[in-house]
Amino acid sequence: MLYAIISEDKPDSLELRKQARPSHLQRLQALQDEGRLLLAGPHPAVDTDDPGPAGAQARTVACWIRLQPEDSTKPRASNGFIAWGGKRLSGRWQVAWNNDQDQGTSGAPRVEFADGFVIGSTDLRDGRWHHLAVVCLAGPKANVATHVRIYVDGRLEALTGRRPRRIDTATTPAAARPLTLGRHLGQGPGREARFFEGDLDEVHVFDGALLPGQITRLMKRNSLRPAKP
Repeated sequence: MLYAIISEDKPDSLELRKQARPSHLQRLQALQDEGRLLLAGPHPAVDTDDPGPAGAQARTVACWIRLQPEDSTKPRASNGFIAWGGKRLSGRWQVAWNNDQDQGTSGAPRVEFADGFVIGSTDLRDGRWHHLAVVCLAGPKANVATHVRIYVDGRLEALTGRRPRRIDTATTPAAARPLTLGRHLGQGPGREARFFEGDLDEVHVFDGALLPGQITRLMKRNSLRPAKP
């Protein structure tokens, strides 16, 4: 059985952490020498066996997300957190937050397919939990600029940026990565992985486009089933 320890620093705790660091490292070294320590990075990603919805198939991605204000100050901040599809850019679907202020509102939800994208209007970097839902409508001419809807806390987002691109998500094993959580897809071979530094909870991926009422129900109850009378 494996255990993961996830913690946050208390304000103004730097000096105390410096004092505790030597003994803490000594304990970690002892665990590693005994073969009882597994290092997986600060925010391990999850690679699933699910290939994700393919082509221009309708889909909905929903989750709770929390970003911190200081995320905007980090160079090359890792902004992707739910993705799947082509190993090459041309077939990749990715949900992210926007870190390019020239393309739309900084910190707002961002949905990418290949080099196309849409960007919402709510800056998520306030340290609070937000419910995010991304809906892609199906169709033979589905385009990321016209067929994607973004909901934050149950409300449809106004878009502050977009770039058209026809959606055709690659999901065959030889050409694609499966559904991945917590890591920005897009790093080439030999380049350092970029892990998501925020928090995710209650992640859902649906084969179909949820309606606004269903998104609200999912946000309030973590289920699409109607409440019992």
